[in-house]
Amino acid sequence: MIPDYVNLDDLAQQVEADNVAIDGLEAAYPGTEAGLIDITNQARSTGVGDVKIVVLDRTPAQPADLRDIAYEIQQRTGADTVIVRSPGTGAVVSDQYSRKSIEQAEKAMYGNPDYISSTQAFLADVREDTTPWQEINLGIGVVVALTIVTTAWSTWRRRQSAAPQPAAPDQAVTQHSTI
Repeated sequence: MIPDYVNLDDLAQQVEADNVAIDGLEAAYPGTEAGLIDITNQARSTGVGDVKIVVLDRTPAQPADLRDIAYEIQQRTGADTVIVRSPGTGAVVSDQYSRKSIEQAEKAMYGNPDYISSTQAFLADVREDTTPWQEINLGIGVVVALTIVTTAWSTWRRRQSAAPQPAAPDQAVTQHSTI
């Protein structure tokens, strides 16, 4: 839910103009807007994508509302990634990065009150997927191979035990009498 004091139209216009919207904090943190604009421009030029950043001067009663704000800004601007920060917390939505990658990268961002350095760290970290895909694929391959070998061996054994065995010659019949 979007808090009443948040003007989404105004925020969307600000981020459309220069990728950053700072809601009343520029006086308290001079240079923050210019630094964040530089970060968004670097993000675009280095392949991170179209990043929009919104900095609010207060945290909503429900911090989950920050995700709603980020989602609405993303929908209105078509950005690849939207970062919404407020004192002590924030939210990120992205069409480009997985939720797992975002959650791993955002932990350090929210603990750092310096919006510029924490945003740089976030954008650097979100690009690094730490999932060990090579090992996972190798493990799956080994399991599949073992399954195939075990199934083939089991089938062969079953066929061997089900095959008719030659009967032992009957002693009475096979004895020849000498007359």
